[in-house]
Amino acid sequence: MVTAEFAVTIPAVIIVLSLAIGSIHYVSAHGDACHAARVFAREITAGVDSATAKASAHHAITSPLVISATDDGRFTIVTAQITSGFLHLPTPRCTLRTIREERYR
Repeated sequence: MVTAEFAVTIPAVIIVLSLAIGSIHYVSAHGDACHAARVFAREITAGVDSATAKASAHHAITSPLVISATDDGRFTIVTAQITSGFLHLPTPRCTLRTIREERYR
């Protein structure tokens, strides 16, 4: 026979487990976004063209990715965002700012 305590406990455990799995997925996707941003920034600051750098960033991770860079003269600002959502969590984004090498300009 199922008691009232058991009937309340099972949904609570399922909700907590779902939140834990979603959090792990989000943290993992954020790490992927930062890794892709680092790869892209490293190649851009080394003088590689944008298309090749984007290809390298896409090859570095398996998640769908949107990546962009802006150059304000001295700094290059790279933003990478994972485009797949899980459990309606916000999409992970990572922004890096790096000094552009003068010798590659």
